[in-house]
Amino acid sequence: MKRLFLDAADIRILSALQQHGQLSKAKLAEVSGLSATPCWARLGGGVDYIMKVISPSLATFQDLMEDFHAEDIGIDRYMTHFATRQVKSSLPNVSKLANANPK
Repeated sequence: MKRLFLDAADIRILSALQQHGQLSKAKLAEVSGLSATPCWARLGGGVDYIMKVISPSLATFQDLMEDFHAEDIGIDRYMTHFATRQVKSSLPNVSKLANANPK
């Protein structure tokens, strides 16, 4: 498998998100030293909000999402990612990532 390396801009973005997870798109671009379009292209783009939901069942979660769609609040679509167990309990060491990249 080909190993992907992070450049300085990637590390600035990760560091900013790690320290301030609620940054707006514009502020994240400003802090990372990029314009908004290249900044969000590096993150995959297309995300306006991230919502963490803990639900007792898949049916309860689905009811919640159907309620959101029933309201006229401007949700066109949503993507769902499920974690079935805790994968990591600590933040990544961004400085270690920076030092692991070839110069």
